[in-house]
Amino acid sequence: MKTADASPIHGLQVWDSETGFNACGGKIGLPSSVKSEIGVDFSSNGAADSTFSFATSVTNFLDQVTSTTGTVTLTDNWKMSTATLQHSVNPGCSATDITIGGTSYSMAWKCGPDNASLYQVSLGGGCVVTATSKLAEVQNWSGMTCVNKWAVTNSSNFVQTSSSVNFNWTDLNASQLASGTSYSSIANSGSSDSAKLAQLQCYSEYYYRSGLERSGAACLPRVATDWSSSNPADFVKVNFRPSQMVFFDQYKPFPDGSGGTILTRQEHYNGVQVNGNSWVNCKVIDTGGLSIKKISDSKLLATYQSSEISTSTGKPACMAKFSGKKTTFVFYLTK
Repeated sequence: MKTADASPIHGLQVWDSETGFNACGGKIGLPSSVKSEIGVDFSSNGAADSTFSFATSVTNFLDQVTSTTGTVTLTDNWKMSTATLQHSVNPGCSATDITIGGTSYSMAWKCGPDNASLYQVSLGGGCVVTATSKLAEVQNWSGMTCVNKWAVTNSSNFVQTSSSVNFNWTDLNASQLASGTSYSSIANSGSSDSAKLAQLQCYSEYYYRSGLERSGAACLPRVATDWSSSNPADFVKVNFRPSQMVFFDQYKPFPDGSGGTILTRQEHYNGVQVNGNSWVNCKVIDTGGLSIKKISDSKLLATYQSSEISTSTGKPACMAKFSGKKTTFVFYLTK
């Protein structure tokens, strides 16, 4: 009910499977801060009026990276104890959005600093067929133009133009992490931001590659990552909603009792492929409207309309891809 006037209020949860719903305990799951913000009181629901209890470990998990089965301990409910580097990594290098000389570049690869406080930034490139400007196929290397665009900058991203100034890759060798290194040892509370960011990026990559996020074997939080961030504090957002929950919002019944509607809004990050082999990271808002109407005692008609817009206004590829175009799905539900 609403806390303001004690009038009834309804909510609807949609899950990706019954298994996921049961793994998370069949709870309402709203934290007290959220309930206060929207002005609802679910205390009459008893034990169901509690927050989701996310897993601290998962047993008998088949890791798709190593093809082994075992128990995984989770830090912060998603960082896997079994995660190790599959290749050598230099924590001084990471993807970031950057502006150099008034031009913005998405997901540039930035390495540094070296001992002279310089950075080397790869700004993209690749090979295209000169006559058509299309990406080159491996089978045909003739008639191509190849470009590799990079710059040496200082900490303020100001390009160093002197021919005598060069980035020293040797200065980064001491910080390189060997394949097989446990992710937990990459960084600690006193480590540099670049090491902390590298650790989070590695944890995130392994979480999805291992298949744990999609397994449904345990109740896990929804994890959103911003790969364009250069600040570890902004890289990952852990939601109170489980990853298995599609959405949970207010349900508004029709006056005649034949059904109702729900409007949902969710924010996350999504990538857009540009120039064939480069990616732009976009902040996206998903909105969806679900309408359910009774057809018979055993059949319901559902209509779902969704759209995606991007708030990354400085990235043309994001604005073009997520323009708010609406998509409609119509389907039956059987009881």
